[in-house]
Amino acid sequence: MIAFTSIEYDENGSVFLYDCELEEVRNTTRRVSRTKTLDGGCVIVDGGYSDSDRTFKVFHRYDEQKYAVLEHLHKEYTLIYITTREGYFTGVISAVTLSGDNPLLVKLTVLIKDKLSA
Repeated sequence: MIAFTSIEYDENGSVFLYDCELEEVRNTTRRVSRTKTLDGGCVIVDGGYSDSDRTFKVFHRYDEQKYAVLEHLHKEYTLIYITTREGYFTGVISAVTLSGDNPLLVKLTVLIKDKLSA
């Protein structure tokens, strides 16, 4: 389950996707870089962990009403609320794609800005 809602009041600004496939929702990475040194070793710089490095991929069977809301949130809002079992986030829907034939699928790419709660 994942929910998308506008930050401001919007009569058409919320949608809940119950039967969807979520990819990379639980994936995490650290801000780490490794640079080779002249002595044959390396230097590792660890900038820590940030939820803002996360990207969610959501797949949902096409539904005209839900697609209309998702498209509205994608086109009209630079920042929205995203709710999953893992927490409450702010972010943006960076891409909405229709694919497949039977069934027609909606693919969303969601870039996370902040995690607001655990």
